[in-house]
Amino acid sequence: MTTDFYCQQINGKKVAYSIKDQKAFEKLTDKQKENLEAKQKLEKAFWESQGVKWYLVMSENIKTIFSQNLEQLYPSSSLSTSLKLIITRWQIRFFDLISERPKNRFSDILNSLASEFGIDYFDSVEIFQHCVWHRKIYANLSERLLEFEFSPNELGIRGVN
Repeated sequence: MTTDFYCQQINGKKVAYSIKDQKAFEKLTDKQKENLEAKQKLEKAFWESQGVKWYLVMSENIKTIFSQNLEQLYPSSSLSTSLKLIITRWQIRFFDLISERPKNRFSDILNSLASEFGIDYFDSVEIFQHCVWHRKIYANLSERLLEFEFSPNELGIRGVN
């Protein structure tokens, strides 16, 4: 069997997940696909005989644009004390700049903020990502990767209501 995860949910129910790479599956011959599907049926039957719900998850359902953006944001979920001291002022100036320059490269805006606050460019990125993670700044995380060569408009960046 090729079960990748065996978990117990908060409600006490047990579940099993088998993760398969979509691109690798597409490259299989018809015979290989039949063999794999037969193995998956056996795996599902085994888990169900144990009272465990079994799920097949294809890799394309995991590595979405949204999940990749969350992976990028997570390390910035907490800030150093020095950045916490300037975050409120940084945010106010951030909203001013994106309204003044909605079509500028986002990296240029972050660079301007870094210069104004006397911090490193990467600290400015860190504050931005922290704000998005904590929903103080809205960015459309499902449409495209947060790559800073795009404009705030293209990234769907705006204030949170």
